[in-house]
Amino acid sequence: MRESESIGGEKSFTVTNRHWKGKKISVPGKKEKHKVSPQLKLQVGALGVKVMDGTTPIETFLLQKLLSWESDDNVLRLLFNDDSKKGNSSVEFGTKEGAVVCEHILSFAKQLANQKKLDRQKKDAANDEAEQQSAERTAEASERAAVEEAEKAAKAAAAEAQAAEQKAKELAAQEAGIQAIFVEGQEVTYSVEQLFWKGPARLVN
Repeated sequence: MRESESIGGEKSFTVTNRHWKGKKISVPGKKEKHKVSPQLKLQVGALGVKVMDGTTPIETFLLQKLLSWESDDNVLRLLFNDDSKKGNSSVEFGTKEGAVVCEHILSFAKQLANQKKLDRQKKDAANDEAEQQSAERTAEASERAAVEEAEKAAKAAAAEAQAAEQKAKELAAQEAGIQAIFVEGQEVTYSVEQLFWKGPARLVN
């Protein structure tokens, strides 16, 4: 039995049915159970290994689920993770081209692994870029907050200085008004403690 065809990167092999020999199984799109033929085709592609009975799909073994694949002179064995049984299962097909099938499975598995690696690298790069942009936005926000805080502090200090200056002017004016007093036509200077009034028109020491 030889490789029958290659379509769109997929490789198709004719094999003997050993796993479902003489069985009827449920297949997608059919209400009645399908009796599996003695000869099947394996389509090995980027997604995995698809088992076809003529135009009827019997089973698909995804590359992500395949644990191992091996062959001897007349048998191809696939070991896979079986979700329905919550464990591992295996399936066998009769073929003399098992080694060739295994090579194609390995080739597609490597392509899948490389693609996953590239996807991870792109995802990591995107995450790094997003983190960097977030850090830049945080730094810009912190800088703006610091500038705003500094401006507020500067305005508060200026207002406080202006208030202090105004207060000083008022005190100076008050002090000047008390100390610079004309007594009998002449200007004399007294401290507040030294001054008292005696009569409506005279200031005496």
